[in-house]
Formats: sequence, structure tokens, C-alpha cells
Amino acid sequence: MSVIYTSSPLDTSLAEHLRTMPKVELHVHLEGATDAATVWELAQRNKFNLPATSLEEWQRMYEFRDFNHFIEIYTSAVHSMQTADDFSFMLDRFLANQAEQNVRYCEAFLSASAMLHNFPQDEVVAVLAEGIVQGKEKYGIDLRFIPDIARHEPDSRYQVLDFILKGYEKGIFIGLGLGGIEVGYPPELFVDVYDEARRQGLRLVAHAGETVGAESVWGALTKLKVERIGHGVRSVEDKELLAYLQETQIPLEVCPHSNYRLKVTPLE
Repeated sequence: MSVIYTSSPLDTSLAEHLRTMPKVELHVHLEGATDAATVWELAQRNKFNLPATSLEEWQRMYEFRDFNHFIEIYTSAVHSMQTADDFSFMLDRFLANQAEQNVRYCEAFLSASAMLHNFPQDEVVAVLAEGIVQGKEKYGIDLRFIPDIARHEPDSRYQVLDFILKGYEKGIFIGLGLGGIEVGYPPELFVDVYDEARRQGLRLVAHAGETVGAESVWGALTKLKVERIGHGVRSVEDKELLAYLQETQIPLEVCPHSNYRLKVTPLE
């Protein structure tokens, strides 16, 4: 992909104006938005060995080499959570940061495929439900979750759906997502679970067109019949796809900072 961006510092007054504007956040991962220091604190509390010997070394590992390196670090961060109460701790830190950016409504992804190996579903649902109530009272933020299936763990898809439906009954989960490693795991692998999620009344979204080309976006649109595409930046490789997105008004959740950090789009 060609370079479409150059970085330059914002005027201080403009930066402050942007920070204080009321916002809606439609693409953020609870675990991924948790800072390195919080993950380190959780790991130390739970005696979980991160691939680093100090906080400083762990923070340096957040300079990602590529998408796969990011997934490695992300997975370690997720596994640093060992109890349901860790979600409560992480959620409060997350909402404090959202409040600093004056986010008023947020739909956050949860890495459900990873968390369900370690936690009873009902316990996690209860903790997240309480976190939503406390977040509204403490920070004034309306928060809902979209648990997602990790593409590289396709066998977890129905366990994730079962988890979502439990939270859907309580009004805290609103839809099904698809994340993780895109290369080698096309949308077509998940048609069955998306069909069932649609039948159950869930909203449908999927990451696509991030590290795989326009064909991944086409698959999410035509096979999974999603309502939004996470990232979708590789859509620019297909003029027919761009025309289709314009015609149908299906939005792309474009995340420039993430795309540059993970080398999806080159800086130079």
C-alpha cells in the first residue's frame, strides 16, 4: 500500500479541543486498550510469567514489529488475568481513560475465545454487568460489549456464542465479533455461527481487510452479512468493493493509529 499519511504535531489548543469533544467509541478492545503497567501489575499479582523480566522491558515490547508480534503480546496480556475480579480492575482503568477522552458511549470488544479457557461464563458476565453499572455512575459512560471469536481458534466459536447469549439476556452484550489472526482464517469458516447469531437477534461485526486484502472484506459482507467492518483499509485495493460500501453505506471502523503501529500501513 502506498503512503497516505505523514505525522505532524497538533496545535496545543486544537489537541485540547479534540480531547474534550464528546465522543462515541466504536472500535476498541478492552484488553488491547489496557496499558502495559496495568498488565504488568495483574501479572505480578497473579504470578503469571510475562515474556519480560521488568516493567521497563515489558513496556518496550509494545513497540510491535508486525501484526503477529502484536498478537503474541496481546495474548500474554489477556492471560495475565486469572480471576474474574481482574476484569473489574481492568475495566475501571479502561473507563478512567475513556472518561479522560470524554467518551460518552462505548462498544468494546472482548477477547472471548481466550478468556473462556480460564473463567466461568456466569461469573464473568456478572462482573462485567456490575462494571457497566459502576462505570455509568462513576464516569458517566454508557458501555456495551461485543465479545469476539479469535479466528485462529475457530473451534471456540459456539462457546463464544453461548457466552454472548448469556450477556445478551442481561443487556450487556450486543453482538458477535470476529478478530485475531486474519491470514489463513477466512470469514467463510464462521458462516454457521454468524447465521445462528443473526437468528438470535445479535448485531454482527467482523475485523476484515486489515492484514488480508479486499477478498476478506467481501467474505465478511457477503458470507457473514455483517453490519460493520473493523479496519477494512485494504478495501482501497478493489474499486468495486469501494463502490459497494458507498452504495450500502456499510461503515468501516478505521483505526489509523493501530494500522501504523502494527505496520499494516507503512509510515514511510
